[in-house]
Amino acid sequence: MALKEITTGLLQDSGGVDGFFPTSIPGLTVMRSSVQIRPQCMTFGPAFCLIVQGGKEMAVGETHAAFREGQSLVIASEVPTAVHITEATAERPYLGIGLQLDLAILREVAERLPQPPAAPSGGDFELLIDAISEPIESCIVRLVRAAGRPHALAILYPSIMRELAYWLLTGPNGDKIARQISGSATLQRIARVVRLLREKFAQPFKIDQLAELANMSPSSFFQHFKSVTAMTPLQFQKQIRLLEARRLLTASRLSVAEAANRVGYESASQFSREYSRMFRLPPARDASYPRGAAPSQRAG
Repeated sequence: MALKEITTGLLQDSGGVDGFFPTSIPGLTVMRSSVQIRPQCMTFGPAFCLIVQGGKEMAVGETHAAFREGQSLVIASEVPTAVHITEATAERPYLGIGLQLDLAILREVAERLPQPPAAPSGGDFELLIDAISEPIESCIVRLVRAAGRPHALAILYPSIMRELAYWLLTGPNGDKIARQISGSATLQRIARVVRLLREKFAQPFKIDQLAELANMSPSSFFQHFKSVTAMTPLQFQKQIRLLEARRLLTASRLSVAEAANRVGYESASQFSREYSRMFRLPPARDASYPRGAAPSQRAG
């Protein structure tokens, strides 16, 4: 498989160790893991992820999916995601490619299609999994090969990303991708609230306040928010808070009480309970846990 060849090439400078590795290609990251990794949480999307070897499971809110070698995943909105590497050994490590998606390009291509994919309103959030088609594999291979020539990459990158958008939007999940990237007024309103919760995660909000920002009734807002993000506003904010707390505990070496306070928790005991439930370890133990190939903020 050409994808395995180019992934191995991108990992040549990694020294054969596990981890996430950025490349010279904008938004493209490769991942290698020689061991299974317990579920980790990160902020994911908008992104296109391909599994070159091995397998993983992902969960967004109550939506779960497993995908493996030869399959790809699209998530067109930025959401807290639990990732579990399920198939990986020293002899046959997990290999993945993650590429950040440009929603403006996807929308532009969708609008230019002779028969734009139907974008049904409503519907529950889905993790969009499909087999890696030959045209999509060709796009990724050509993108990586162009990276060896910076001038070529600068010229070819926009056209290859448009071609990739075309194949995604005309593929089996095209209509569902179209719904997720739709510039409809409803999705734009929800996006405003998502942006607020992401930026002001430590600040307490009531549903009525968020619904007013979205210019919706509380019941309508609640329904639409969960449809777009697969979780309630409270669940979304809680996961963003806990992800930031984990970063503070591991990177800044704050105490558990300091991290809890910094992300908006008034009760350290409540923080510890919710942290343990999300990351499956108490915060103090998790902060000192060997990370191995622990996920960063990039997809792979």
